Amino acid sequence: MENFANASMRDGQPPSLLACWLAGLLEAEGTFLKPAPSSPNLPIVSCRMTDRDVVERVADLFGTSVVAIDKGRYRTEYAAVVKGSRAVALMEDVEPLMGLRRAVAIRAAIDRYRPPARKLSFLKAEEIRRRYASGETAASLSRIFAVTHPTVRAVLSGRIYQELVRYPWRRAAAPPGMRPTLPGVMCRELFWLAGWLEGEGSFLVPPPSSPGLVRVAGQSQDQDVVKEVGRLLGVKPLFVPAPPETPHWSPLWRILRQGKGAEAAMLAIRPLMGKRRSSQLDRALRSVSLLKMETRGFAPLSAAACRSASTGLSGASISPCGSAPAGESARPSPLVSPRSEEANLPGEPVAEAGPPPHGPEVGRLSST
Repeated sequence: MENFANASMRDGQPPSLLACWLAGLLEAEGTFLKPAPSSPNLPIVSCRMTDRDVVERVADLFGTSVVAIDKGRYRTEYAAVVKGSRAVALMEDVEPLMGLRRAVAIRAAIDRYRPPARKLSFLKAEEIRRRYASGETAASLSRIFAVTHPTVRAVLSGRIYQELVRYPWRRAAAPPGMRPTLPGVMCRELFWLAGWLEGEGSFLVPPPSSPGLVRVAGQSQDQDVVKEVGRLLGVKPLFVPAPPETPHWSPLWRILRQGKGAEAAMLAIRPLMGKRRSSQLDRALRSVSLLKMETRGFAPLSAAACRSASTGLSGASISPCGSAPAGESARPSPLVSPRSEEANLPGEPVAEAGPPPHGPEVGRLSST
């Protein structure tokens, strides 16, 4: 399977951008279950993660709600689940965008699916409502459509067949302005990549030995999937055998993108990521920004000085993403401060207004 991140749906139509994101996330964190023998009409697609904000986005695309799963002393998991005919429709739509292992699981679930035998459909229910409004009785309609009288009443009251089954992932459009770009990568591919990295990726600060190289890493036991991710990031996957002490573990395939390419990928997918991954991204990108500023004659301020300079309030908090407290400017808070030409050499005391108690102690920045 080549370039499956750019595949079309079964009807030949391109998937929506958020459907591509959903497919990438389900490739990483999804589960595709065959229906049980006792319920052959209920295949299941689920997504479970500890990131509630991400699962809420999945639930919106599924058209369902979020379920919290208490894990005791471990972090709470959140799940979004879709079942039945809607799950089958979702599987059929995302199957071309999945790797081989997921595609086999999807096909097995669809093959075992047995749709329930129904005498009515949404279109027939609409006809019942229309004919009843024109003067026909419920009893005559029950005979014409070969259903019970209570069924006709349920249709007329809107308790069943109230609306056509909808598939939100097909029509979901990305929010305005969310059109990230990465050279050589199509927008649909980038959304798929962002979904997969949301589940399996890591965004790492540079190591001490290479302070200018941020890193994007990811791993999976599926070689074809990691190969596709490597194609989009411009790197080759690496094979990682199982450790000798745990031979029963599955071997892994890993990708690692460093330097400018990693920076470009981080900036491109940043608008698509959840809170936890965004925090990782910001921390990695901030470390490179500080290094660049230092090489240009800038020095980082202390955390207290950053808070004071950005908000004017000593001790005010600033989120990792740079958002300001209520009532303050939403511009990113400055992380560095230029050294003045008259500044003392590093390590020398900072000139203050006077000795204590009229001024701070020598060598310390004022907290006011």
